[in-house]
Amino acid sequence: MIKKGLIFLSLVVLSCNSNKWRNIEIISPNYSDTISIVTIENKRYIYNGNSDKIPDKHVLLDISNVARLSDEIGICWDKDGYKWKLSSFDSDFKYNDLDTSRFYVQEKVLLDDNCIPDYEEYFKEGCVVIYPRSEIIRPKNGAILLFK
Repeated sequence: MIKKGLIFLSLVVLSCNSNKWRNIEIISPNYSDTISIVTIENKRYIYNGNSDKIPDKHVLLDISNVARLSDEIGICWDKDGYKWKLSSFDSDFKYNDLDTSRFYVQEKVLLDDNCIPDYEEYFKEGCVVIYPRSEIIRPKNGAILLFK
């Protein structure tokens, strides 16, 4: 009886934690910028700031073909004249209503000479790669993640 209770409790805890990645705030290391990422079913909304309501000005991505393990988001802070640059590596870009003079969202993944996706930029200083479904961030000091 106790064993069944522990199994049930474990399943409840795991199921509660499994959707934390659907509403994330990403805060820059110097606390000057916040990016919110909200995932509803297969649609991912990305916007500047930390509002709980999705604003009119946002990016929309389709993540229906993104595998759990390949769900990666690269962000660079204060780079090339932008407040932030972002790439959601395997997502299907739909549209961007953000101010494109301040925020850059990469529409297509860049390929290297061998036609392999090139994410090198997002592993440099001032950048971070986030694996939302795994709650992993590299490097750890590249941003602050808040799961809501």
